[in-house]
Amino acid sequence: MHENAVDGQSLLAPLREARGSLGPIGRLIVLAPPHPAIGIGELRVLRVDPADAEGRPTVIVSYEGYERLA
Repeated sequence: MHENAVDGQSLLAPLREARGSLGPIGRLIVLAPPHPAIGIGELRVLRVDPADAEGRPTVIVSYEGYERLA
């Protein structure tokens, strides 16, 4: 895992800005509500989990907001 991901500088940053400091991402998980919804705003980094055997972290993200779909 890259140093910036460890010290928390990437947390809550927009994913597009954090990608450089995170390096290659192993898995990207998008948290979403349990009902049909569309994401609004930017994807933000919520958590960076330890790197896999190839040195790529799992990154958990969420949109800034969600709008429920009927």
